[in-house]
Amino acid sequence: MASFTKCLRPLIRAPTTVRAAATRGSAASRTCQHIRPISSSTPTHANITTEGEPWDLTDMIPTPITHFSETEHMMAESVAKFANDVIRPKAREMDEKEVMDPAVIEQCFEQGLMGIEIPEEYGGAGMNFTSAIVGIEELARVDPSVSVMVDVHNTLCNTAILKYGTEESRRKWLPRLATDTVGSFCLSEPVSGSDAFALKTRAEKTSDGYRINGSKMWITNSLEANFFIVFANLDPSKGYK
Repeated sequence: MASFTKCLRPLIRAPTTVRAAATRGSAASRTCQHIRPISSSTPTHANITTEGEPWDLTDMIPTPITHFSETEHMMAESVAKFANDVIRPKAREMDEKEVMDPAVIEQCFEQGLMGIEIPEEYGGAGMNFTSAIVGIEELARVDPSVSVMVDVHNTLCNTAILKYGTEESRRKWLPRLATDTVGSFCLSEPVSGSDAFALKTRAEKTSDGYRINGSKMWITNSLEANFFIVFANLDPSKGYK
């Protein structure tokens, strides 16, 4: 089965098309065709004028969050088919055994679902955040556990490296996270769940890097992962700062 994220790549760079919400030819339809999806563009109407007068934004038809681009629509359809064909037959067995089927994980990588937002230069699909969420939603319709695995891997682990990692760490880890290595996000502790700043795990800088001492609980993907982002405090005396 060929990766559907690779098949969708050419559409990412193509002009955005919008599916009209009303009947073709109606006033609402003609207006909607000029509105770009908020998921793939930034607002451009702020300085547009008509006959020399600024537009009154209260008269504009709002773009709903479910108004996806063509790429995002195709992403949803492709992931839905994958989830029903590949994951659904194994969902009950995985629940009963409380173990993720390695074949499901492997195929999530093969389909590009584990590197949706990772740029192509690092081996990912180079798609946007909305595409990732669309894919995660379609997986959740069939198996929420697989959906959470893909979600944490993409929007927590991959995003953390993309946003905060050095170029060296990006080149070292992102190709692996996109192709064969599951990521785990180690934040929660016995007395530090929602209140993340109350974590007690300590990190002490040494000549070789850092020595970490503490405990973590409820770690998503911990059984499947070979890459762990572990949160620790270098200076507890600073409190929430």
